[in-house]
Formats: sequence, C-alpha cells, structure tokens
Amino acid sequence: MPNKQIIFSDRVVGLSAQIGLVRIDLAVNAGTVKGADDKTKQRMDVTTQIVMPIEAFADAVAMQQKMLQQMVEEGKKRRAPKADAAA
Repeated sequence: MPNKQIIFSDRVVGLSAQIGLVRIDLAVNAGTVKGADDKTKQRMDVTTQIVMPIEAFADAVAMQQKMLQQMVEEGKKRRAPKADAAA
C-alpha cells in the first residue's frame, strides 16, 4: 500500500484546464509585501500543483459542494434558537 502524502495549503491560487486535464496550484502564506498601491498584502508561495482529468475534477467539485451544503446546514442548526431554552 502506498504511503499517504498530506499537503497543507492556505488557498488555491491558480486553476487551468487544457488537453483534458485540470491543474490546481496550491499555495501557503509566505508573509506580507507592499503592493503597487503601497498597501500591505499577503504573499503566497505556490508549493504544489495537482493535475487531474476533467471528469475527476468535476467529481471533486461536486463532493466539495455537498460538503459545503452540509456545513451550512449544520451552522444553521447551531444558530437556531432551542425550543427548550424558551420554556
């Protein structure tokens, strides 16, 4: 059985598709820099690129949408006033 590799990412910074493959660039926060407008902004360093077939990417997006919906529903349940508390 192959070893499982765990990759941490602060965010996705790039996404492209070509020749039936999707490329996802993952990055980590690498401090701050001054922008062209002289404002401080986060600097992100790309650490990993994931490459997958478009069909697998579509499946992954569907899984993420389902998980996000579950998280939203769970958050609504936590914020909803308890019927017992009113009594």
